[in-house]
Amino acid sequence: MTMIISISNYLITYNKINGELKDFIDDFYDEAKLINEAKCYLLNNGKLDNFLLSNGEVNVEKIDNKFLLSYNDCSYLLSIEDKMIIDYSIE
Repeated sequence: MTMIISISNYLITYNKINGELKDFIDDFYDEAKLINEAKCYLLNNGKLDNFLLSNGEVNVEKIDNKFLLSYNDCSYLLSIEDKMIIDYSIE
């Protein structure tokens, strides 16, 4: 009986951790896709405006010398110099 409980607890924990890892990978993939598209948009247009990604629109707001990109309930603050993203952070 103890062995069954141990295996059951292991499977529950594994499923929970696996789900959290999948969510993290999905978020990281969306983040990488957003930064890559912003980089391409910036190089092609010379500035950042609202643009579309596969899952919806990215709203761009200029704040001082930085840009705040809002997408899928997340916000990213980008520092840009000479049409290049030099730094970003998740807000």
